[in-house]
Amino acid sequence: MSKLNNELASSIRTVSEGGIEMIHHKYFVNIYFDNEFTNDQANKTYDYKKKAVDEAIKDKDISSYLWLHERAYRVEAILYALEDWWKPSKKEYWEVIANLWTDTENVYENNLAWEQLLFLEFSDSHLMMDEEDTKFFNELPNTITIYRGGVDDKGYSWTLDIEKAEWFANRFNFNYEIFEKTINKSDAIAYLSDRNESEIIYRKED
Repeated sequence: MSKLNNELASSIRTVSEGGIEMIHHKYFVNIYFDNEFTNDQANKTYDYKKKAVDEAIKDKDISSYLWLHERAYRVEAILYALEDWWKPSKKEYWEVIANLWTDTENVYENNLAWEQLLFLEFSDSHLMMDEEDTKFFNELPNTITIYRGGVDDKGYSWTLDIEKAEWFANRFNFNYEIFEKTINKSDAIAYLSDRNESEIIYRKED
């Protein structure tokens, strides 16, 4: 029977009390069943992505490089690229960061990495916004009220829409709290409408 390669095998995690296992690797994330089909599929995906990532780095193709990584590992991947081989212009940087942010499902678990990406790498984070979002943001009043549904009010992702905050608070029946802040618009990083969430990226107070 085909066996997992060592790197994938070392990435197996038990994810529930029932003993369900997952392969959780930057090139492959899926429920794991120890059989020939699963092992063969995982190994082939790993081999393909590893080769494709090497090619993307050689070609300095940041988009292909990022999307070849599983979603949970893309923030880590872009930090590595910045340290090692990706030397973007300011415009390219913010276009990629905006796409990565929109794709991310859980910003909160990577707060420290996002701190670096949003505030330490380049200035002018308003370049995350496209022309339409920039126009909307510029037309907002100088003082705005923002909302967040979650475990606390320390995250960067907020919304202008209280109903959207309520949806996040009650998602998965967690019944989280809804937070509200009135802030100066100048303290907002950007407004993004891509996910229809009326999202405001706001840097938490120190």
